[in-house]
Amino acid sequence: MSAHGLMLDDALAEKIITAATEKEAENVRKMRNALLLRSDPQMFADRVELEDAELVEAWKEYRQALRDLPQQPGFPFDIEWPEMPRAEV
Repeated sequence: MSAHGLMLDDALAEKIITAATEKEAENVRKMRNALLLRSDPQMFADRVELEDAELVEAWKEYRQALRDLPQQPGFPFDIEWPEMPRAEV
């Protein structure tokens, strides 16, 4: 029995956990997508031509790390967000 006097069967508990996990995964993906959108200007062809190769590579790695977030072992509750490279040269 829980603190509120209710007893959850395993099936109901699993449904609640699944729903919470799916909601958190959706929230993480929304944040990831916003960060990808925010970083899009860093990859425009005319901008990339002006940047040094190291900075361009850092932005590529950052964006790939964002795309790879769902593959992290702790996703969606325990993830490590990549650090955004410096925006300006």
